[in-house]
Amino acid sequence: MKLVKITYFTDLTHYKIHGGVNHLKWDVKDSYFTLLVSKGFMKFFYDTSELKTVSNSKKTYVLIAFGFFSLDYKKLTVNDSKVISSSLTLGKTRKSKIEVAHIKKPQKIKNTVVDSFSNTTLKNNNIKIKSIQP
Repeated sequence: MKLVKITYFTDLTHYKIHGGVNHLKWDVKDSYFTLLVSKGFMKFFYDTSELKTVSNSKKTYVLIAFGFFSLDYKKLTVNDSKVISSSLTLGKTRKSKIEVAHIKKPQKIKNTVVDSFSNTTLKNNNIKIKSIQP
C-alpha cells in the first residue's frame, strides 16, 4: 500500500487577467482519482492532470488526491489583475476621401544575371524509381 503524493500543483499562465484563462497543472502519484474544488466549482479527474478555466475573480483551488487508503491535498490561490481600458481623444477626424497619388509613368526595373547556368553540371547519383502498386 503506497501513500498518495501530490508532487506539484501550479498555474502555468503568465498573465493573470480578469476574465482570462487559468491553466492549472498538477502531478499526482499513486492516486485512484483527483478532485478539484473551488468556490462554486467541483470536478473529478481520473486520467488527466491539467485544466483550463476562465477566471472572474480571486480564486482558491484545492486539489484533493484520493488513494485506496490515503489522501493528500494542496491549495493554490490565483489573483487576477483587472485591466481597465481607457479611451483617449487625440484629435478630430474629418469625413473626407483619402486620395492616393497616381504615378504617371511607372519606372522600369533593370535585372541582371550575375552568374550563368551553363557552367554547372548535374551529378548522376544512380537514383532508381520504383513503382508502388497497391
